[in-house]
Amino acid sequence: AYIDARVCMGCGRPTPMHNMLLCDTIGCSNAWHTTCLTPPLPNVPPGDWFCPSCLKASPQASRNKPPSPDHSDQDD
Repeated sequence: AYIDARVCMGCGRPTPMHNMLLCDTIGCSNAWHTTCLTPPLPNVPPGDWFCPSCLKASPQASRNKPPSPDHSDQDD
């Protein structure tokens, strides 16, 4: 069986998983604990999250993700 063993880029540990953030930039597999970020985050933020490396490389990283499908204009 395959087990996703991502480790935090800050501390190098795979646990705890409850506060592990996975970067939403396409092609990035970086993971960070909320507490290992500078400054640390108090909890997992809602929505997309982009790691420090991707934000540094592209401050507009959040705009590089393809738009979510919007089904509001479809007829039922």
